[in-house]
Amino acid sequence: MVYFPKRLQVFVSSTYLDLIEERQAAVQAILEAKHIPAGMELFTAGDQSQWEVIKHWIDQSDVYLLILGGRYGSIDPNNKEGKSYTHLEYEYALEKNIPIFSCVLRDPDKRAMEKGDLQKHLERDNPSKYHEFKKSVTSKMVKFWENSNDIEKSIILTLKDFERRDNIIGWIKGNQQTPNSLQLDEIEKLNKELNSKINQLNQQLETERSQASNLSDKLKIAQSELSEKSLIITQLQEQIKQLQFPVKIITAEIELKSAKGVDYTKLRDLLAAGKWKEADQETANVMLQAANRVSERYLRVEDIDNFPCEDLRTIDQLWVKYSNGKFGFSVQKKIYIDDLKGTREYNVEIWKEFGDRVGWRKGGNWLNYSDLTFELLDTTPVAHLPHLPHYLLAGEGGAGGRECHSLFSRTLFWHRAPRTLFSRTDL
Repeated sequence: MVYFPKRLQVFVSSTYLDLIEERQAAVQAILEAKHIPAGMELFTAGDQSQWEVIKHWIDQSDVYLLILGGRYGSIDPNNKEGKSYTHLEYEYALEKNIPIFSCVLRDPDKRAMEKGDLQKHLERDNPSKYHEFKKSVTSKMVKFWENSNDIEKSIILTLKDFERRDNIIGWIKGNQQTPNSLQLDEIEKLNKELNSKINQLNQQLETERSQASNLSDKLKIAQSELSEKSLIITQLQEQIKQLQFPVKIITAEIELKSAKGVDYTKLRDLLAAGKWKEADQETANVMLQAANRVSERYLRVEDIDNFPCEDLRTIDQLWVKYSNGKFGFSVQKKIYIDDLKGTREYNVEIWKEFGDRVGWRKGGNWLNYSDLTFELLDTTPVAHLPHLPHYLLAGEGGAGGRECHSLFSRTLFWHRAPRTLFSRTDL
């Protein structure tokens, strides 16, 4: 199996005002190690409570980093025990079994004297809680620091160790994904079942052929049974294909952004309700609106080239989210460009092969729109929807190839990226 380096999301937890320099050094070290820093100063306030937002980002992180100085930190007003956010973050990471490493200030008094500000760098309001928290942290393996350089070195060395751990998933580029161990086990299991069924079918076929050598009616029965069993094999092969096609599923709420003021509420609700045919037709309507082609009822290549990225991304993310990663432009793009090596130049053979892969063609013929599968089943081909030729209105029977590969060349396939830094003030 090809190995691709993992990018780890590291949640940085500390008090704020007394450790600004050290946090910046930690973030810089994480970035230099080619990983992704995350922390409460990275996120703006929203409708959720601050603690709920914190838990969400810890859940999404691969590693929890604690930088403990001489302060206990601001208290969560909703916590009955009066614990600080830093203390609560540390305990939550322990509870969720997230890999933790801690950098603890060796001598807070010495540092406070050097900084010349005892009030800022030493805990005055909750000293007993601070010492209790520090005792809990240092009861496990920690790295002690005296300056920012110590923190940077500890982070770089520790993250190299975490990179090699199989139990830490991390992130890789979409075009570098490989099946995880659970998927590989499932693929191996299905392969064994498939080979076993093929062997059984071969044995049954030989027996039935010998018994039906002079009896045409028995031969017809045997052929019918063989056809049914072949369908089972096809379904198993499709399951294997889907397991070999991992897609990052979107779980967060999709923001219905539009550069053209298009309302995507109806499309979202149809997809959420599993009304795939109605959603496919609504996709046609909103795309025509975004391209200002409602009266013409079709899109040209130049319309697709100038189609707003914000709207294209919203439509794609809605399809990917509500199909659990099975439908969407980005899923279709993966097959057309990455697998079949399609380009903006129209290639009829690649277009036909694409139609075969996504289930728009059967037996060498293009299906009518009414013959498509508007259900999310295990047997529904990956990337079957949205149906581009339909809502591009270029005609049935395989038309729309030039328009579709133009759209694919602009579809953006999104993965987790480093977050923008924001600030959270610890008093």
